[in-house]
Amino acid sequence: LLLVAGSAFGIWLYYERKGATSAKWVEWDSLSSIAELTEYAGKNPDTIHGRLARLEVARRQLGEDGISLLGSPDPTTRNNAIANIEKARQSFAELADAFPDYPVLKVECLLSCAKAEAVLIGMPKEGQLEQFRGDPAKAIEWLDKVAEAAPDTDWGKHARKLSETLKNQNTRQQVITLQSAVYVMPSLP
Repeated sequence: LLLVAGSAFGIWLYYERKGATSAKWVEWDSLSSIAELTEYAGKNPDTIHGRLARLEVARRQLGEDGISLLGSPDPTTRNNAIANIEKARQSFAELADAFPDYPVLKVECLLSCAKAEAVLIGMPKEGQLEQFRGDPAKAIEWLDKVAEAAPDTDWGKHARKLSETLKNQNTRQQVITLQSAVYVMPSLP
């Protein structure tokens, strides 16, 4: 009798947990704005659902709310885009260690860190023309991590090649000069 009751309880518990997990996925799938995703991640901080919500926020901050808006002639929009890229860079760095069992997501985070760092190379810090928001050495470091984490993939091979290119001082200085010129141009009247 105890064995039957214990088995029935175990089966009930299994289906209850499965239902709760399904409900989280359904809720996660219905989120559309950064505010909703951020709130959801806050409510589910140590779950795969919460980490994926944070990942989606970082993706949007880097892409559509960051890099895509850098060319805007409006200074406020550009400043918001820069702030979003910096937030995304920090989030991806934190998330790189949050997906130990998901190698593709981990490599995506490492690669996104490299992209964010590279985009900010040549962009002067607020009020300082000689110091930049992005560091080529950090971009190289992130690219090397991508190459190490995914050596036999296209991402890894491309990251290794780009890292080697950036290690050349002349190339590095050309990238800084080119991007500095690009970032200064939109602010001219």
